[in-house]
Amino acid sequence: MGKGQNMLVIGPDGTGGRGLALGAVANQVRIARERANANGKEGVRCVYALTSSDPSERAEVLRTLEEAGVKDDVVIVSALGSTSEDDGNSDELRSAEAVAVAASACAVAESFTLSSGLDSFVVVDDIDRHKALWDWTTRLLIDVYGEEAVVEADRQGGASSEMRGYYSGLIQRAGKYNARNAGGSVTLVMLASVPGAKEGRGDGQGGEEGVLTAEDFEGASQKVQDRIAVLVNRNVPLTPTNLRKIGIPVPSKSESESARTLALQHADDLISMSDGQIWLDADLLARGDRMPPLDPQRSITRVGIGADTESRADAPAVRGLTGGLR
Repeated sequence: MGKGQNMLVIGPDGTGGRGLALGAVANQVRIARERANANGKEGVRCVYALTSSDPSERAEVLRTLEEAGVKDDVVIVSALGSTSEDDGNSDELRSAEAVAVAASACAVAESFTLSSGLDSFVVVDDIDRHKALWDWTTRLLIDVYGEEAVVEADRQGGASSEMRGYYSGLIQRAGKYNARNAGGSVTLVMLASVPGAKEGRGDGQGGEEGVLTAEDFEGASQKVQDRIAVLVNRNVPLTPTNLRKIGIPVPSKSESESARTLALQHADDLISMSDGQIWLDADLLARGDRMPPLDPQRSITRVGIGADTESRADAPAVRGLTGGLR
């Protein structure tokens, strides 16, 4: 990851995204200290944005940074942490606060960069509530002005150009500044979650299929329901692949599967807007194959060639790397 880039850290809850981000922050602080001791120059300034309003999560982040010995060198921008449910719009208010927290953290980083030419490193933990706020405003527009007030993609949960612009307001805060703007950089890491096994992920073999339940077959014939009961009793996952193998018709998407599909589609939309992503996999974590459980097939970084480097599609380095590929 280059200075001035943005990166997504994506994975189901519990796969270590926060730990990975906190480790990166601690490492940057240590490097900055070493640089200051060696030549007196200031290193990277770190800003951590915690969008969760859960006090226990804030305490966890503070404890981790303190145990690493870097808490005093990290600017922490956090939500207030209120858990009151008195307001009927409490969830929407927390989502709006989360968006404000992320923007404020970027503003703090930009102040370091623009005023002193320093490199800043921002972690936004996490951006899930950005989508919640967008969905709420979409519903509000429909309630007040009707369905024609929003584009079809927003009504169906997709990524319209307006929604991409909304996210770009955060993602494009990352950048490398020119000399006229002090020459520093803002590097941005954003944590995002995707549905995991508890939400119906996988067939137990690292797949991406949703797992159906017996309730999804309530409208099927009695014969089909009996066969489904046998599979459930034998703990056979009700994935589309397994059902097709034994000739059971796959029902139309259940509500949970539809929600999962939209969540994965949203993750793809975020990926298309970012410079790269680190994908954390629950199956790799369960097997203990790799820590952090990074899936190399889904993780990618896009590093630009730079403004003063000749752009060549047939560059010798590229030819050397791709010579054995077809």
